[in-house]
Amino acid sequence: MALQTAAQPQARTARTTRARIAILGLGRMGAIHVDNALRLPSVELVAVADGDQRRTAELSARAGVPGAADLEQLLELQPDGIVVATPSDHHAAAIAQAAAAGVHVFCEKPIAPRLADAERAVATAEAAGIVLQVGFQMRFDRDLVALEALLAGGELGRPFQFHARLRDVAPPPADYLAGSGGYFRDGAIHCFDLARWLMGEVAEVTAFGAALSSPLFDQIGDVDNAIAVLRFASGALGTVEVSRVAGYGFDSAVEVVGSAGTARVAGAASDGLVRCRDGRVEQAHVQDFGDRFAAAYPRELDAFAAAIAAAESISPVSGADGLAAMRLAEAAAESHRRGATVRL
Repeated sequence: MALQTAAQPQARTARTTRARIAILGLGRMGAIHVDNALRLPSVELVAVADGDQRRTAELSARAGVPGAADLEQLLELQPDGIVVATPSDHHAAAIAQAAAAGVHVFCEKPIAPRLADAERAVATAEAAGIVLQVGFQMRFDRDLVALEALLAGGELGRPFQFHARLRDVAPPPADYLAGSGGYFRDGAIHCFDLARWLMGEVAEVTAFGAALSSPLFDQIGDVDNAIAVLRFASGALGTVEVSRVAGYGFDSAVEVVGSAGTARVAGAASDGLVRCRDGRVEQAHVQDFGDRFAAAYPRELDAFAAAIAAAESISPVSGADGLAAMRLAEAAAESHRRGATVRL
């Protein structure tokens, strides 16, 4: 379907108490969104689509909704909103096509692998007056929400330091890595978004990355381990540490040190049982992000439905938030490449 060049239609508002949602892209994240859409009382799942027609048929049957060949067919159903969970290099075009039809968009991060494409996509969404929500699910984790409330309420005093880590048990498939936009944009971007959300704007970034586990990362010009040091506009300091190859399980943690106290969120345990025996302390770890943030994903989709119902084109994690996190990721990638601090 060619993009409309005439005046943009008004963004649709939900016609019922449930937002009519379609899902484009049925890989790991798309499948998670399908399952959550079926459970949420605020959402009516109307259709799914994927470039792999066998995958479309499988998820369509599982959800009991029509399967479409592509985004054009999904938009013909006139949904209120669409979830874009395709590979990153398809995100910007999908946003533009949905915006031309006046359909609200929830887009997985990053908005696009290249900053210029992401900026155009956000501008297109703003011009169309649609909701554009970016998939930073960590903002919907109950513990991280509680940490943000502590900071906003002044209970930690003046924030001095921010520390975040994000470790995957193993890297995703090679074809995903090749189109991901690089680890700073694909993985560390979650921590950069948290840094801004919790601590305010970042003034400068110094980043280091290394390809240690496989020659594949060097071949595609990427890294599998990285550390970034942040200086916030407030003068506070921060660190971000990420690894694609931690081996033992998925691990994420955030800590803020303030003048009146320190607060930590560590979400690596898969259960509360700690075993102490034979001189060892053991606790089971979650194995992937889907398990760690299982409760956060439905909350972010529910927030998207609420934003559609509000009809104000306002999202709790806006396109502007997505761009700001991406600019930090770009700065970190540039710092790693140049071996120098990058000021924003």
